[in-house]
Amino acid sequence: GGRRRAAPEVRLGEGVPRRAGAKPIPTGRAASSLPPFHARNPILSTYTSDGLAAHRLLCYNALWRWPRAMKAMARLEYGASLLGLRLTAEHIRLFQRYYEELVEWNRRFNLTTVAGYEEVQLRHFLDSLSCLLALPGWSREVVGCELPIVCQPQPWQCLDVGAGAGFPGVPLKIVCPELRLTLLEATRKKVEFLLHLVDDLGLNQVDVVWDRAESLGRNPAYRERFDVVVARAVADLPVLSEYCLPFCRIGGRFIAQKGPEAEREVEDARTAMEQLGGRLREIKEVCLPGQRERRALVVIDKVAHTPPAYPRRPGIPAKRPLRATAQPAAE
Repeated sequence: GGRRRAAPEVRLGEGVPRRAGAKPIPTGRAASSLPPFHARNPILSTYTSDGLAAHRLLCYNALWRWPRAMKAMARLEYGASLLGLRLTAEHIRLFQRYYEELVEWNRRFNLTTVAGYEEVQLRHFLDSLSCLLALPGWSREVVGCELPIVCQPQPWQCLDVGAGAGFPGVPLKIVCPELRLTLLEATRKKVEFLLHLVDDLGLNQVDVVWDRAESLGRNPAYRERFDVVVARAVADLPVLSEYCLPFCRIGGRFIAQKGPEAEREVEDARTAMEQLGGRLREIKEVCLPGQRERRALVVIDKVAHTPPAYPRRPGIPAKRPLRATAQPAAE
C-alpha cells in the first residue's frame, strides 16, 4: 500500500511549527498587550480587555503549536507544565491507568460524556489539577518545583463533594500523595467505580463515602473537619455553598470550579456564604489550553462556624436556595 503522508505544517513567527488548520495567533494591538509567552504563568488570566481576549485565544492554541505527540498523556503533561508542574513517569502511568479504567467502566455505567483520550486529558485531568493554584499556603514558586510538588508536605484533610468519576479529587491525590482525601458521592454506581479506582491505582489514605452532602454535613465525624473542600459541576453556588461550607473547619478553604457564569453565581451566593460562615477570597480565572470555555476557581475562606440549622434536610437546599430574600430556617 501507499505510504501515509504526514500532515502539512506551517511556520509561525519565531519558526514555531504548527499544524495547518489551527487558530491564528493574535497580532497587532492585541498581541502587543500580552507579555512574552513564557514570561509568566499562561494558565492564569489576569489581563483585561483586548489583552485578556487575546490571552484566552493564546491559551486555546497552546497545545496545538507543537507536532502531535505519540507519548502517553502528552497533552496533560504539557498542560501541567504550564501550571508549573513536572509530571513524573509514575504520574503519567497512574493517569493513563485512570483513563483506561474510566473508559472501561463508562461503557457500562455512563460515568461521563467526555471520554475521548485528548478530551479527558484536558477537560478532566488538567482541569482538576488547576485546583492546585488555590490550595492554601501555596505560591507560584512552590507549585513550580519538580514533582513531587510539595516542598514541605502538607497532609491536608481534603473532601471532594459530589466526586462523580473522581474529579477533581483523584487527580489531586495522584500529584499530591500527602493529601488525606475523602470522596463523597450519592450515586451507588459511581461509588463502586471510585472504590475500584482507588484500589486499582494503589492510592493510600483515601476514603469513599456513599451519602448525600446534606446528611453527612450533620455528622460530627465530618462536620467542620476538613482543611480543603473541592467541588466541580455539582450545583449552582448558592446550593453548593450549603453543601460544602459545613464541612470546612474555620481557617479552611472551599474551592468551587465554575464556568463562564462564575461572577453571577458569586453574586447570587453572597447571602449563603455569609449565613454559612464563608467569605469570598477571590475569583481566580483559569484559561486551559485547548479549551475556549472560560473556567474559574471560586475560592471561599471559612471564617465562622456554620449555624446548626445548616445544611437543611436532603432536597431543601436545591429546592429553596439561600438568597438575599431568604430567611434562615431549620428544616
